[in-house]
Amino acid sequence: MKLLSLLFLLSFNVFGTTCIKAEQTIDIQSSELIDIKVTKLNSGYDVLLHFPEKFNGSKLSAVVMHLGEYGSPIFSTQLEFFRENGRFYSFYTTANGQKPTALISATYGQDCGVEIYKKVP
Repeated sequence: MKLLSLLFLLSFNVFGTTCIKAEQTIDIQSSELIDIKVTKLNSGYDVLLHFPEKFNGSKLSAVVMHLGEYGSPIFSTQLEFFRENGRFYSFYTTANGQKPTALISATYGQDCGVEIYKKVP
């Protein structure tokens, strides 16, 4: 009972999405819409991502980093993004010995909106 009470006091945050692709959903491999800047540091890599505020009239709703191949990633995590000067930014860092390579996807619109993606070199 004490363990159960302790678990209620802890804060849990879980994010889950499921999207069954509809005919209206478009996947676009876009090298010009997502800008990526990779900076090598002594402790690893900093990766800064730039996204347009809108795409096809829809606002940015999610940014996800995938490790592995598109469609069958071995790990995925949602990245927080922030707005500055009419563009959205996000970032992540890697530890020394890890490559910054990932697949970044940005979803515009709600539910199963338009997804654009780009591979981090």
